[in-house]
Amino acid sequence: MQQTQQREKVIDIQDLITVYIEKSTAEIAAYDALQAQIDRAEKRITRLRAKQDALPGVSWLDEIVHPLGERISAQLGLPYEVYGPFGIGSRTSLYFREDMTKSITEQPIKVITLQPKNNAQRGFTVHYETGEQTGAYAKDSHGDANGLNQATKELPDSIGEIIPLLRDGFQRAAQELQRVMTTETCPDCSHVNAVYMDCRKEGYRTKCANCGNDLMLCDPCQHDENGELLDDCDFHWTDRENGIGACRRSCEPYIHREIKDDDN
Repeated sequence: MQQTQQREKVIDIQDLITVYIEKSTAEIAAYDALQAQIDRAEKRITRLRAKQDALPGVSWLDEIVHPLGERISAQLGLPYEVYGPFGIGSRTSLYFREDMTKSITEQPIKVITLQPKNNAQRGFTVHYETGEQTGAYAKDSHGDANGLNQATKELPDSIGEIIPLLRDGFQRAAQELQRVMTTETCPDCSHVNAVYMDCRKEGYRTKCANCGNDLMLCDPCQHDENGELLDDCDFHWTDRENGIGACRRSCEPYIHREIKDDDN
């Protein structure tokens, strides 16, 4: 009993509290000091990120395509225009023509289509389309619609070697501008149908590749060749209760050129 009382006398609660407060205060101070460093670092990171975001970026169009167009233009004596980049392959065409007030489909032109390439062996290179087809992608597949069937070769170094590679593109340009990929969501099953065609020649009516129901290609119907909204839809309900309607395109023949998801 006497020994227990002696031990109790040795234990001073106030001393323990004092030690706790001292250690806690020291840790809070250390935490605050580290937080201050973190705050300063975060402010610096914010400033660095702002500088990073303000970097203008280096475009292959500005650094390669336009300078190339200017040099070829000087050699040919024809002004040029850049179309693109388009699609997965960033296909970009240089069109050279006499009258810049007329479309490339309305006059003889010279054209070369370029694609940027980047691989581990060669690094960044620029290729040109030869006009040949590889057949690597199924017809009307996403790859085909994005021009990935176009055979390419690496662009030569000199302008003298490049100019003979330009092709007469009057008819080709007209065909490519008329034939586009459009998508339409089926109102019955919500399947997104992708179709590659010239609606003005092939019509605006197809069937959903998923459920087989009628599908009208409304987007190309409601835009002209320049992409301007026509806003002249005459759709009307013929049987509203059963969800059946019609428009001036309803009597057209079906087309069916679905770009399937499992195509290359």
